[in-house]
Amino acid sequence: MPVHLRYQESHLALDHYFGITSVAFSSGGTLLATAGLDGKVCIWDVDTHKLLHMYKNKISIVSLAWIKNGEDSLLIGYEDGNVTTLSITPNTLNLAGFCAHDFATEIIANDGALVATAARDEVRIWEWHPLAPWQLVLALAGPPKTSANLSTEVLVVSLHWASWKEYLSVLVVCYQNHGIFVYESAGWTLVHTVPIRDPIARADLSPDGQYLALYNLAKGIEVRKLSTGALRCAFPLESGEKRLLPVAFIHGGEVLVAGTTSGDVGVWHLQTSQKIQDLHHDKQDKVLALAGHYDYDRDRFLIITATYGCKARAVLRWWTAVERMRDDQDTGGTTTYTIPFGWLMKNIFGRLNMVIVLGVAITFTLATFVYEVLPYASVL
Repeated sequence: MPVHLRYQESHLALDHYFGITSVAFSSGGTLLATAGLDGKVCIWDVDTHKLLHMYKNKISIVSLAWIKNGEDSLLIGYEDGNVTTLSITPNTLNLAGFCAHDFATEIIANDGALVATAARDEVRIWEWHPLAPWQLVLALAGPPKTSANLSTEVLVVSLHWASWKEYLSVLVVCYQNHGIFVYESAGWTLVHTVPIRDPIARADLSPDGQYLALYNLAKGIEVRKLSTGALRCAFPLESGEKRLLPVAFIHGGEVLVAGTTSGDVGVWHLQTSQKIQDLHHDKQDKVLALAGHYDYDRDRFLIITATYGCKARAVLRWWTAVERMRDDQDTGGTTTYTIPFGWLMKNIFGRLNMVIVLGVAITFTLATFVYEVLPYASVL
């Protein structure tokens, strides 16, 4: 994403109650899926913002993932440990699922026919099929026990598939208190580890599989090289921000975006290590779900943010990148944006022409009245 672009809110939706827990773009970026504590899954047309489908049940939904390279199959994780496949057709939604864990299925990651799910300390690998029950491939053993971590709770905070070094497919597992572990998917051998001393709230893997973005609960956001653990850049922790906040690479890995509990979603440019701007929400808003997408056909950058609460409607926002006319030193301040010439001609000069035509019409009518109607009125 070029640094001269800034984001403007382009759409707002209020179709979820309580809190939105997960948002995800389909592989092609044409559809957006959202899910929340209200038990709803909503499928949106990204271009028109139209709500295309809605599925609702009584159990809160905590995770989502689209099947890789598809626009018609969505994987759903529930608070009670169930998982389902939602198959989407123009007129119907088909649902099939089973119980994958005894606890909430908090994370789902897909790599074609393989699906990884996580619940608390459990990581399970499944062979996925759209029309048949999933087959359990294996359950990962978890991080090794040492004297340093023996009494520390084991919690999985992220799962990501990638191609890495000589391996066509690896699963990168990030634990809150035990670091990062990389498993190759042919024989499920542990091939790499990255020790992390501080607790990690959430993590994301760059699209090229080279870097990890970590929400470090002690220090803030860190970007580290997966192969060595070396620090690339860091952004300090905002005051009071110590919740399990999401962090995500967007726009090809050039930009980083992070959730918030204070209403301002930060956007950073990694090459310059500079904050681009804050996406302003209401001060009380907690943003615990977000996603980004670049539309190549339209050369358009998008960010989706979603709020989390317990009482009111949850807010889903679309943000679209636009050019600005001058540098905005205060990233939280007012930004001046360029106005396309075509829009200017249509909306301003077009209206000016209407005013001129209307004025001419009124003048002609008055003249006709004076020269043709008034003489007869005087005779009468």
